[in-house]
Amino acid sequence: MGFFDRIKAAVRKVDKAVAAGLNTVTKTVAKVATTVKKTVAKAVTTVEKAAKTVGAKVATAATKLKNDFNAFIAKASCVLRRIRLKLRIKITRTISWIKANP
Repeated sequence: MGFFDRIKAAVRKVDKAVAAGLNTVTKTVAKVATTVKKTVAKAVTTVEKAAKTVGAKVATAATKLKNDFNAFIAKASCVLRRIRLKLRIKITRTISWIKANP
């Protein structure tokens, strides 16, 4: 097994570990988002029921809450995408550096 083969194997291990870490982060964010979504949906339903008796102002607040939550989910997705991109770039640079500096 040559020097570069060992480096390639090590890089593959790092790549797999990063992928596993990203999957864990993605799954955790998805679980949190699902839990929050359910909680928000229940809260919105309750608020909307109350809105029938209290008035249109409460309904507006419930809609705003729903919109804020959707914005939160969009931002979380964007952050995850950015993390993945940065990790890919770092791995690519590291591999390039290793190849360039035997």
